[in-house]
Amino acid sequence: MQKIYVVDDREGCRAQMCSHLFSRGFHAEPFDSVDEAVRMAHDDAVFLVHDRNDMIADAALKIAIKGQRLPIVAYCRDMDAQRIITAALNGAKSYLVWPFTDAEFTGAVDDAIARVNWNHAGDSIAQYKVGLLSDREKSIVQGVVEGQSSREIAQRLGVSARTIEACRGKIMKKFGAGRASEMVRIAVEGGVTPGARA
Repeated sequence: MQKIYVVDDREGCRAQMCSHLFSRGFHAEPFDSVDEAVRMAHDDAVFLVHDRNDMIADAALKIAIKGQRLPIVAYCRDMDAQRIITAALNGAKSYLVWPFTDAEFTGAVDDAIARVNWNHAGDSIAQYKVGLLSDREKSIVQGVVEGQSSREIAQRLGVSARTIEACRGKIMKKFGAGRASEMVRIAVEGGVTPGARA
């Protein structure tokens, strides 16, 4: 069974997350610091790290220093494109917004494990997926990465918000993404950056 190392410096949040995972049959171990989790880490561990106080970058650095290749799944309570971008750039292999479903959780863990195993091939896959997008879809993804709402993107492009939502669904399908946070991660890894619009 996969070991999930829940890293959160807030006791209440850590306890809630572990309780949630235990109740669904996952093996979760709580840690209040990255140092403690990395020190105890086995090769079959997946780090579930609360995205706050540079914990993602700290975990990625300490795992690398220890010489291990362990996946990091970041989580937080709010969907924020900039946080997801920063987490991905700092080493998170997947991202969840709490509360999440069991399917979202197992998908994120499986994705993170696969991405660690792919090593840098994951970047070229993301670039390929971004390359599949039309110019309009790229403009929509750019807006999402910049944190714009569907309404703001629609106003910029002169279409309805409903059209943007439909396009976002098509983009997620092209990316093979089940969550908006996953779409943002793939876009960033594929070269879409805030402010890069032509």
